[in-house]
Amino acid sequence: MSGRGAEGDPGRGRTVRIELVVAMSIAFVVLSATQAFGITNGVPDGERHPYVAMAYNIDDGNIGGSCSGVLVSPRVLLVSGHCTEWFLAPPPTLSADVSFAPDASDLVPQVTGTPHTYPGYCAGCGGAFGRELGNLGVILLDEPVVLDRYAQLPSVGEAESIKGSPITIVGYGVRSGAAGCVGYRCYPGDLGVRTMTTGAAVDAGNLRDDFLKVNAPGSACYFDGGGPFLEGDGPTVLAVTSYSTSWSCTGPSYGTRIDNEAMLSWIRGWIENP
Repeated sequence: MSGRGAEGDPGRGRTVRIELVVAMSIAFVVLSATQAFGITNGVPDGERHPYVAMAYNIDDGNIGGSCSGVLVSPRVLLVSGHCTEWFLAPPPTLSADVSFAPDASDLVPQVTGTPHTYPGYCAGCGGAFGRELGNLGVILLDEPVVLDRYAQLPSVGEAESIKGSPITIVGYGVRSGAAGCVGYRCYPGDLGVRTMTTGAAVDAGNLRDDFLKVNAPGSACYFDGGGPFLEGDGPTVLAVTSYSTSWSCTGPSYGTRIDNEAMLSWIRGWIENP
């Protein structure tokens, strides 16, 4: 499938150079606890993974949807399929705001982009709530983003041999504590701070072909959907955050594996023909 976007792309010929700055203000927003995932019990990432971004849209002054993503080329941001589906659901937003700042909580976008969902995405097809198969999307940025380094795509089957190896999860969701999860609800006080945690890859049981499971001190939670599962500390992306098994965000984290020919071919289509 071609990765070509709409004709008349306003971003052609223009370049954005992202400067990583710390935001000075925090916007208060009200968000649904059923939206994407973030990291609890993680630590601030700072500039360790500058290719990880926050994607969101503003609706009447509040966030209508938010997720994390990972930049694999100057214009291609990998996210989850359930993230792009928010933007495309009626009435479609068709455009996402994106920030690469370590603290993006002031909700000032650095670039915008158009969401596209992987054609094999199937909500609920994994046998339980949240286990969407093919849970992958891209946001095609309107302007190229120049960074010193980008995340890298894996080889086919690369995640097969990493059981017990360290995996780093990065995202922009809320963290535990006063601004974290209580019971089945999470509150957005520090939404927008790039946060990371590192744990061990474990066998995902009968889900292993589609998902990568990680046990770590921090857990995937709300508003981190689409953030990367990095081999070691990066830059190779083995999976994008898909779901957590606990409403309180304290259990294992599951990421949709992208180390298969179908997904890699689709992603490369966008990289080669933006």
